[in-house]
Order: sequence, then C-alpha cells, then structure tokens
Amino acid sequence: MEDKDLEAVMQSFVSGNADVLVSTTIIESGLDIPNANTIIIDRADRFGLADLYQLRGVSGVRATRRTPTCSCPAS
Repeated sequence: MEDKDLEAVMQSFVSGNADVLVSTTIIESGLDIPNANTIIIDRADRFGLADLYQLRGVSGVRATRRTPTCSCPAS
C-alpha cells in the first residue's frame, strides 16, 4: 500500500469514519489508537510473547475496556 493511502486509511479509522481496521503486524509500529477497544489476533500461535504484548498495547490505552482476543488452530 502506498504511504499516502495508508495515511488516509489510518486517519479515517482514528477519526471514527471507519469502524473496523484490518491490518498486518505493521500496526504494532508505535501506533496508539485511542478509540480502538478490541484487537483480534488470528493465529496467535505464530507470534512470540513479546510480539503479542506489543500488539495488545495498540488497542486503546485510553479506552475504558480493552479486549485482546487471540485465535489458534485446533490441534
């Protein structure tokens, strides 16, 4: 995705014009999204504990309730 397109999408989400943001792990790169209160991590088994902790921090530091949800494949 081009930088300008990424910026437009992020601005749309942060300002509340978009309700859902689907992203790769680039979202962990120092972003704070205050209005995000839920993060769903698909295939969490592919990440290390430090990665999951970093991703968890992205969802609304100022949100009243944060809900990290991880999915792993059935054995």
